[in-house]
Amino acid sequence: MNPNQLFLKHNQRGVSALYAVIIISAIAFLFASSVTFSIMSELEARAADDGRVKAGILAAGCVDEALRRIDINIDLELSDYNLPIGEEYCIINIVKSGMERNIIVEGVSTVYHQRIIINADVSAAGIVVKNYNFGDLD
Repeated sequence: MNPNQLFLKHNQRGVSALYAVIIISAIAFLFASSVTFSIMSELEARAADDGRVKAGILAAGCVDEALRRIDINIDLELSDYNLPIGEEYCIINIVKSGMERNIIVEGVSTVYHQRIIINADVSAAGIVVKNYNFGDLD
């Protein structure tokens, strides 16, 4: 075998090995990218769930606060009352109609909102919740 033919034969093997390395690297990169994308998607979903849960907890706490305030002052009415809680807040509305109260509370955590609507009767004996509804606003 002539030295040029030997060089070409080794060169072709080198090129084949280089192609194999490139293909394996591309497959490994695609696999790693896919795994990374899946992990990021899962983390984003969990963060969204955490925000929704936090907004719901805020709203429930603010319902308690609204009922406490009505218990203290039976004639209380509030319109878009902003109650800050750390970096989050609630918006409380209390509408009075005779002995009936419609309480609308919205818990706000980052970009997530949770609304709770309560319909209650108020008397000297206390507060009786007749109806409540939950709703996401995000």
